[in-house]
Amino acid sequence: MEHQEQGLRWMIRMEQSHRHGGILADDMGLGKTVQTLALIASRQSSNHDRRTMLVVAPAGLISQWKCEIERLLPADPRGARVRVHSGPARQTRFSDLSRYQIVLTTYNTLVAEFRREHSESPLLGRASKWHRVVLDEAQYIKNDRTKAAMACCILDASYRWCLSGTPVMNSLREFYSLLRFLRVHPYTDLDVFNTVSIHDLTFQPINDATGSRDCLVVMAQLQDLVREIMLRRTQTSTLGGRPIVSLPVKHITTVYVTFCPDERRLYTALESRTQHHFGLFLHHGGIRRNDMLSLLQRLQQACCHPLLIPHVTQEASLPFELNARRFTGAVVARLRDNDRVLDCPICLTQVDNPLIFFPCGHSICVECFERGNRISCPACRAILDLSHITDYASFVQCHYIPRASSASGQADLSRMGGSRDGVLSSTFGDHTDNAAADLDLLTHFGLSSDGLSVPQRVARALHVSVSMLSLSARRKQSATSQAARRQYRQDLEAQWIGSAKIDRALEIVHEIQRRGYQEKVVIFSQFTALLDLLAVPLMQGGCVFERYDGSMTPAARDAAVASFTAQPDCGILLMSLKAGNAGLNLACASEVILLDPFWNPYVEDQAVGRVYRIGQQRPVHVHRILVQQTIEDRILALQNSKRQLIQGILGEDAAISSGNPDHLRREDLAYLLGYREPRETIRRESINEGGPNGIN
Repeated sequence: MEHQEQGLRWMIRMEQSHRHGGILADDMGLGKTVQTLALIASRQSSNHDRRTMLVVAPAGLISQWKCEIERLLPADPRGARVRVHSGPARQTRFSDLSRYQIVLTTYNTLVAEFRREHSESPLLGRASKWHRVVLDEAQYIKNDRTKAAMACCILDASYRWCLSGTPVMNSLREFYSLLRFLRVHPYTDLDVFNTVSIHDLTFQPINDATGSRDCLVVMAQLQDLVREIMLRRTQTSTLGGRPIVSLPVKHITTVYVTFCPDERRLYTALESRTQHHFGLFLHHGGIRRNDMLSLLQRLQQACCHPLLIPHVTQEASLPFELNARRFTGAVVARLRDNDRVLDCPICLTQVDNPLIFFPCGHSICVECFERGNRISCPACRAILDLSHITDYASFVQCHYIPRASSASGQADLSRMGGSRDGVLSSTFGDHTDNAAADLDLLTHFGLSSDGLSVPQRVARALHVSVSMLSLSARRKQSATSQAARRQYRQDLEAQWIGSAKIDRALEIVHEIQRRGYQEKVVIFSQFTALLDLLAVPLMQGGCVFERYDGSMTPAARDAAVASFTAQPDCGILLMSLKAGNAGLNLACASEVILLDPFWNPYVEDQAVGRVYRIGQQRPVHVHRILVQQTIEDRILALQNSKRQLIQGILGEDAAISSGNPDHLRREDLAYLLGYREPRETIRRESINEGGPNGIN
């Protein structure tokens, strides 16, 4: 395609210039992989000591890279074209890898070798000299303080490339990480970068004339730097007066659903409790960003399904709370001051409620814990006593959250647990019909004082009593045998209840099926438990579908995509938003359902871009299912502000003024939580925005 030929010429010029690489930031589906392979074929190394190219990519994209290399590149004269370097059987010497034209590895593998004695690593060692290093989905290193970013930056290569449809997703600081990898001097020095980027630059609406001239000048300087090292084309870009790609039309429809009365009552009670907690945090010395994000996620889950909210009784949570109190003071202090406690060291993603091991205090996400068979900590290799395991929610309850006065009539704040994705533990008791009881709705649903029963949907949810570890064990066992899989499915069916969003999603699926055109549907959610619940009526209705999420092995994910793509009767793919937001080609589908909005619009854009891309032959319909008068309204507004900020960085029209996009301001948090206290009062209170207990 003409735009790909143009991209190849630009990449060749960049390698021949003093930059020796750059950022190919074409929109999703415009052929970044094809252009990179064309560069490889056009500019092979003549240096005997640097002949091999390294591609670092997410695990789910390795097989796709391998297939494209074998399909598009001519055979290498050395006879060894491509080698996948991952897993326990990987090579231990660079001399073994250097026999290949291209080596493919994952970010996880690179981090694993970085954590060990990387001077002897076949990827990072002193003898490891690469002809070219390519980071696919380079936004994986957007946080320059992560091990992944550090490992990528020390790779020794003649040429360095970043491939990403979203090189900046949240803030200017992410661009610094790419510049450091590319070795764009002098901006590899953070102090120098900050003088150009204005560290506290943030978005103001276009019709708000508060941006100063100095800020606009600096933004122009940053845009000049971006244009020098980055090529970006979108699906609406033109070349020679013609669109660079000809795609069918894309229709985006916002579908608003209405809570049933008990769902609305549940959400209202949760929002009241969250605002109450936020007020306490304002008056008790501040709160960390991670803890506030946990509160925000509770509101998002309440919009999706009542079973997503952790109904944790004191009895059920007591072992985890007791374990959380076992840590030494030094471990508690380290966890409290560690901004990356929510980052899983295995999959490198940030999760809401990781498991925390005793006695070391290191953490891991539930999915990686389920997938492995660990008797030692993945970070420090300490032998684990699984009877002393705890989670971040229990740690927060024991060591962060201030207790409300019992005399105030407010519920104990320890009732606000963290994310227990798929945990269905609750009690079924009595409560009085007053404001305090409404705040207790999360933990004590049942009969009201006037004898009226709670509506059936919530009552059924509250009869369920499944502990986190037993449910995790069942999910893990379900992959071991057909019998275990059937048992887990039976448990889900027995516990199943609907919700406004699930009901509407099923209606959309049935409407698509009634058309009779064999349209394929991809359904996204950031909550894997919501996908579990949606799978139940799909199975009962005889629908053939596949599943794709981060708890699956790369081989299982590849098989799911292959089945969905090739099998005419497989019409539905249930996909977690983060697992399915990069690198996949799902152009066989033409219908997309987004069950819940994500605060960063580019994550959603990447997900939809798996379907709306080169190769798409049909009009694409995107259905966004939302609930009005909830946090989802405020998430949409935040999406718009982020989109305009990033457009400003990339050179499009946006007004910029002082502030800090790297941080969620206290006003932003108050807005998302629906907190109604006056703005000036919020500003005066002691939320620390830079210290260890601040929002950062």
